[in-house]
Amino acid sequence: MAEPTTRERAYRLRCYPSARQRRVLGRLFGASRFVWNWALARRTSAYQADQTRLNWIALSREFTA
Repeated sequence: MAEPTTRERAYRLRCYPSARQRRVLGRLFGASRFVWNWALARRTSAYQADQTRLNWIALSREFTA
């Protein structure tokens, strides 16, 4: 019996946010970039200090605190 074939699809969407929505999205993307860079720097510094590998759960707890 033959294996069922799978088909992958991709959808490309474009949005046209209003000026207010652009400001909100800019703040959201800026906050996301800040958290990503903070977590990357924290993981790097922990590994360089004592070879500790921080997972995302530990980073999330530390960031929330």
